[in-house]
Amino acid sequence: MIHIMDEQKKRGSLREEQARHTRELILEGLIRVMAHGNPTEITIPAVARESGVSVPTIYRYFSTKEELLKALGDYSMQRFQLAPPMPPQSPEDLVTMIQQVFSRYAESEELLRATALSEQLSETRDEMLPWRIKYVDLALESLAQRLSEQERIYLRTLVLILTTTSSVRAFTDYLDLSITEAIDTVAWMIRTLSKESSKES
Repeated sequence: MIHIMDEQKKRGSLREEQARHTRELILEGLIRVMAHGNPTEITIPAVARESGVSVPTIYRYFSTKEELLKALGDYSMQRFQLAPPMPPQSPEDLVTMIQQVFSRYAESEELLRATALSEQLSETRDEMLPWRIKYVDLALESLAQRLSEQERIYLRTLVLILTTTSSVRAFTDYLDLSITEAIDTVAWMIRTLSKESSKES
C-alpha cells in the first residue's frame, strides 16, 4: 500500500514538473514573439510556433491571450529575481543591487526587450513601483536627513529612472554601451549624486 502511494506521489510530482516546464516553454515563446517588436503579431498561433507546442496546449494553460500576457509579469519578476532578500541600507548597497539586476538583464536580452516594450505589462510595472520607491528610499535614508523634501524627491526620481529597463535599453541600444559599461555609468551616477547631496547639507 505504501509503495503504491509513493508511486502515485512520484507520478504527481512528475506531472507538476512537466506542467511547469510546458508553462515556461509557452512564456519563453511569448517573450521571443514580443522581442521581435510588433504588438499586433502577438497571437496565440505565433506563440505556439515559437514555443514548439500546439495552440490547444497553450489554451490548456492560459484561457485567453490576456491571461497569457498577464502571466508574463510574474514570470519576468522570477526570471530577473527582482526582489532581493535584504533591502539596501545605503547608496552602496543600492549600487550592488543594481549591478545584480542589470547583470540579470544581460542574461535575458529578449525578456528585457519584451518587458520594456510591452504595454500589456504596464500593470506589473505599476505594481512594482511602490516596492522600488521603498527600496530606493531605504538606500538613500542616510542622506535624507540632510536634504530638503524636494531634493529627496529629485534624488529618488533620478535613481528610479536610471534603474529602469528603458534606461538599460537606452544605454545599450542608443549609446551602444555594453551592460558592464551601463552598470558602471549608473553606479557612478548614484555615487556622485549621493556625494553631492551629502556636500550640500
